[in-house]
Amino acid sequence: MLPQVRSLVPNYIISQLNLLDVDHHACDPSNQGGCSRCAPLTTSVCCDIHHPDTFHLFDSSFVPVPKLPNRSRLNRFKMGPKEYELCEALEDWREGKTREIHGKSNLIDIGPSLVMPDDILDRIVTCAHYLKIKSVDDLRRETHWSKTNQFGAEVISVIHHIIPIPITPAVFTTTPLQSRFNLSTSRQLPAEVGRQSETTGNSSSKKNKCSACGLEGHNRTLSRFLRHRTDEDSRFYLGRNRTACAMHPDYSGKENVSTL
Repeated sequence: MLPQVRSLVPNYIISQLNLLDVDHHACDPSNQGGCSRCAPLTTSVCCDIHHPDTFHLFDSSFVPVPKLPNRSRLNRFKMGPKEYELCEALEDWREGKTREIHGKSNLIDIGPSLVMPDDILDRIVTCAHYLKIKSVDDLRRETHWSKTNQFGAEVISVIHHIIPIPITPAVFTTTPLQSRFNLSTSRQLPAEVGRQSETTGNSSSKKNKCSACGLEGHNRTLSRFLRHRTDEDSRFYLGRNRTACAMHPDYSGKENVSTL
């Protein structure tokens, strides 16, 4: 950037410098160097090319400003007694703080906006109505107030004194705890009940009931089939756990009964 500036130096400036060089010689021709009072002063620094270390003081370092966090979008509302009370409390607080820091004269001439502007005060009341300010970080995010780090804790105490944050009670269960004996018993019960039901189901599935006589151990179809079979066939088909009643005689005309 500096070389371009040097190339754009107007010619009339150079000509004026040449005139000054001639003038101080004409002022005192007896002195070889000219007049000491009119002679232009010489500098020890020429330019950034010959003396680059001298111009580091003029280097500008741009530091990007971090983006502020987004605030909550809150709807308009009608102020109630609590909101008016909070507004008056914040007015008293900022007036007292302005008098304490800047003096009474600045409070009268400039006003309490030196500590807290009016728009910040209105924003605090709005956020307090919607219970958005619970900590200093919430106050900084919702208001973007420049003095949050300095007076944030005091403002939080004023807010919570008038509009406190409701504390949600913890959810407790009223079911009594089971003892170890009951717990171990309950763990064993499903397995035992399952085995009992399986045994009962197997035993009930093995028993047949005759629709003609109502007895268990055979059915009507089996008894009709055994009418045309011999005693040896009846024993084979009935097996050890089945019986045939007297209402269904076999092929020999005798009662079909198998011992259990």
